[in-house]
Amino acid sequence: MQRPDEPVLMREAAENLWLHGPGWDTIAAELARRADDLEVG
Repeated sequence: MQRPDEPVLMREAAENLWLHGPGWDTIAAELARRADDLEVG
């Protein structure tokens, strides 16, 4: 990702990965978790 500190983009990337099947679910969940952490912190 070009801008790894933007939660909105991280969530969008996660949503796109979930569409590609269960093999990407772990990565998508990690991106969503990191986005949450950025918004809280």
